[in-house]
Amino acid sequence: MSRSGVRYWTVQPISVWETLQKDGLCRVDPAKVFHIPDCYKWLVEQLKRRLPNYEGNYPWWLYCGKPDLRWVRWTRPQGTWEVRLEVELPAERVQEFLIRDWDVVYCQAWLFKHLPRNRWYDFQERRGWEDLAVYPEPYESLLKRTWQRLFDSKRALGLSRYRSEAVVETLYLEDVIQARPFKGTSTYRKAPTPENAEPELQTS
Repeated sequence: MSRSGVRYWTVQPISVWETLQKDGLCRVDPAKVFHIPDCYKWLVEQLKRRLPNYEGNYPWWLYCGKPDLRWVRWTRPQGTWEVRLEVELPAERVQEFLIRDWDVVYCQAWLFKHLPRNRWYDFQERRGWEDLAVYPEPYESLLKRTWQRLFDSKRALGLSRYRSEAVVETLYLEDVIQARPFKGTSTYRKAPTPENAEPELQTS
């Protein structure tokens, strides 16, 4: 079967691969996510506007460059089974952006075009905003306006694919090129339990 799409990789609990084989598709289940930051809600609203047929579910995170399991397994709890899925996806289902840009949005910081991001932290500190979940207007609106730079594809020109990541709403079994199960080896991270669930939203 011929394919026409872009290759991505995602590392997930083995249960995701089992669900894919059983049901043919898999979406993020918010009930299994320990914590969902507000920035994810903002991201979902943006994806609904930018991607055709995006229904509003929380997205799966994808690597744009193939992750080396020699280091990935050291970030997973010892003895737990996970899987690296290689998928091929059409461009209209995927949104890519720079890892460094998402880190800024995730930290509720100002996504400057040219100025260093620490200028925003200085600005917060002078006003005593360090612990605020929502900033006073008009700064909250201005802050999120700068986040639109997350979707500026020109910012990634000339950079390695390993500096970019992507999101997709639904994983389908037919998208999977290869599934590589592996065991975690980290003795510093606890295996997930109902009380200590790992957020499946974040895979990198």
